Amino acid sequence: MSRQGHESLAFATSGGDRLVGDLYLPAEQPTAVVVTTGPLTSVKEQATGSYARALAGRGFAALAFDHRTFGQSEGEPRQFEDPEGKARDVSAAVSALQADERTRALPVVAIGVCAGGGYMARAVADDERIAAFAGVAGYYSDAAAFARSSPDEYQAAIDRGLAAEQRWQQTGNAETIPAVAPDGGDVAMPLREAYEYYGTPRGGVDNYTNGFAVQSLAYTTGFDAQEAAARISVPFVLVHSEHALAPPLARQFFDSVTAPKSELWLESQGQIDFYDDAPVHCRVRPQPDRDARDVSSRHGDRHASGVRRQRPVRRTRIAHARQQSEVVAGAAEESRRQPGAQQPAVIRIEVDPYVPAAGKRRGVARSRVVVWIESGKFPPTAVRSGAPSQAPGHGSAGATDHVH
Repeated sequence: MSRQGHESLAFATSGGDRLVGDLYLPAEQPTAVVVTTGPLTSVKEQATGSYARALAGRGFAALAFDHRTFGQSEGEPRQFEDPEGKARDVSAAVSALQADERTRALPVVAIGVCAGGGYMARAVADDERIAAFAGVAGYYSDAAAFARSSPDEYQAAIDRGLAAEQRWQQTGNAETIPAVAPDGGDVAMPLREAYEYYGTPRGGVDNYTNGFAVQSLAYTTGFDAQEAAARISVPFVLVHSEHALAPPLARQFFDSVTAPKSELWLESQGQIDFYDDAPVHCRVRPQPDRDARDVSSRHGDRHASGVRRQRPVRRTRIAHARQQSEVVAGAAEESRRQPGAQQPAVIRIEVDPYVPAAGKRRGVARSRVVVWIESGKFPPTAVRSGAPSQAPGHGSAGATDHVH
C-alpha cells in the first residue's frame, strides 16, 4: 500500500441486503483492522468516518459503513433503527474483512460511538472473532430498568412502534419523524446539540437523511445493551464524560464487564464532542473513588493513596515476536491540526493477541490492555484498569494502563 486513502467495500447481510462501506487504508501495511459503528441514524461520512480516517493516519485499516436501511445501503423500510440488526451488520462486516485480501490476515478490533457503543457491545459479545472493543461516549441501554421506572412511557413507545410497523406492512408506507429539529419536539434525538451536528453543515452530509422510522421504537425501546457486558470476554475500554449521555449507565456497564478492562473519563462540553474531527477540549477527569480500588498492573507501582504511579509508554508497538494491535479513538486528523493549537484526545488500546495451541478455540488471554492519552496538552493523570485473574474461557489475564 503506497498511500493513505479509502476504497469502497460492499458486502451482504444474512438476509441479502447489500451494505456499502468505506475501507480506510494507511500508507503502509496495517497492523490491525477496525470495524466501527456509530450514533443513531448516522452514516459512514459522519462520526465513524472521522474515526476511520484518524485510525488510517495512525497505521490501521478501518471500516466505516452504512447500516441496513441507511445511506447507500439497502434495506426497508428506510431509516429503520434496529439495534440487533445493526449488531448483525457488524458481524457481516467482520466476515467481509476476513475474506478481503487486504485485511484477512489482520486482527479485528471494534469501536462503537454513542448508540453504537451499545450495538457494538452486543456484536462483540456474540462474535468471538473480534479481539478487543472500545466504547466511546456509548449509550448502554438498560431496558429492564426503563420498564420498571417508567412502565407507561416504556409501553407507549413500544405500542407506537408496533402500530407504525403494522401500517407499513399493510400499506408499504413507513411513518417517519425527524431525527433532529432546531426546537426539539416529536423527534428521535431531542438534544439541541444533536441538531447542531446533524442539522447543520457540520454533520449534515449529502448521504444523511434527517429521518427516523417510527416503527423503530418497537425495537430500540426494548433493546438492552447491559446484558452483553458480562458476556464480553475480550479487552474493553470505556471512554466517557460526565456530560455525555447517561454516565450512570456507562458505569453500570463497565462494572459488569468481567474481561480485562480500563475506563477513561474526560471532561467534555457534551455528547457530540466525541463525534467528529473538531478538537475535543477536555482533560482527564479524576475518579478518586474508583481509582483507589486495588487492581493488578504489570507496570508502575502505587502511592499510599492507592493510585498508581505510571511509567512512560514506549511508542514502539511490536515487541519480541508477538503481534500487537491498537485501537485508536481519534478526535482529529493529523492534517487538520494547527501548530500550537489545543490537541485533541487520542485514546489508544494495545492488545497482545493470544495464539492458542492447535485445535483449541481462538481467544484473547494473558493480554495486556494499555490505555493512554496522546497529546502534549493534557496532564499525565492515572486512570483505572481492571484485570480479573480469569478471563472467561481463556485462562489467566492481566491488564495495565497508562496516560501519556
